[in-house]
Amino acid sequence: MDRLAKVSPFIVMDIVREASKYEDTIHFEIGEPDLQPSPKVWELA
Repeated sequence: MDRLAKVSPFIVMDIVREASKYEDTIHFEIGEPDLQPSPKVWELA
């Protein structure tokens, strides 16, 4: 089973709420990417 499939949407919202406490947070945890990751990312995953 894919690791992302195991993450509850509610846990993700908890992460977003916690991250909102920090001024310079860049959010990568919500949404569906429309680009494929670089080969280096696939290699390290």
